Amino acid sequence: MRWLRLCLPFILQWTAYAMLSVDNTIWTGTVASKQEDTALPGIISDLGGIRELKAEVVFILNKALSSRNSTSTRNAVHLEVGRYAIVSKVCFDDGLCWAVKMYENRPDSIFGRAIDFGTSAADLLQRYCPRIPINTARGCGVHKLRYCFTDWVQGETLFDKYFPITTEWSPMEKSTITIPQKTVSSLAEFVYNLTTCPIPAKESKTLLSSDLIGG
Repeated sequence: MRWLRLCLPFILQWTAYAMLSVDNTIWTGTVASKQEDTALPGIISDLGGIRELKAEVVFILNKALSSRNSTSTRNAVHLEVGRYAIVSKVCFDDGLCWAVKMYENRPDSIFGRAIDFGTSAADLLQRYCPRIPINTARGCGVHKLRYCFTDWVQGETLFDKYFPITTEWSPMEKSTITIPQKTVSSLAEFVYNLTTCPIPAKESKTLLSSDLIGG
């Protein structure tokens, strides 16, 4: 019994980290702009409140963990609130991390269809042009929110790099920036490879506005 008493604290700690829970998680977050201009008000309205949002996030993150037979490596969740989605990060016990993107579940809306088209396009690129550097899709699903898993890409967007986070839009609009030549050439190469990817005609489709609005 002595070994059990010695090991019990470690067993309890491992159990607490095995799967996330609302009450045992440290929550932090950042908002990209004014809260009313983000996805947060609509998501909270759909779910019923902040605690319900936390419960949904925990459910989705645990879904990712169970899909890889993994346990949570930490009991903290950081949420990045953007205009159309809330993004979080989940890391597995083998060191791999995924981005978790959560949206309002509006399957018949323009926004819902855009997610479907975007996911399908990413799948085709990975199948026919795997050398093009895009986020690797790891699966999507629907619970109370719609969600998608992709590989986590550590870095900085062009917008974040050249326009620091600010609530004042007018200075940014008047700014003059210089983008490095390497960035321009890399972007041009990416666009060229993207538009010349040999996707079979039967699997490709020209997206029209009528596809989004159901016309």
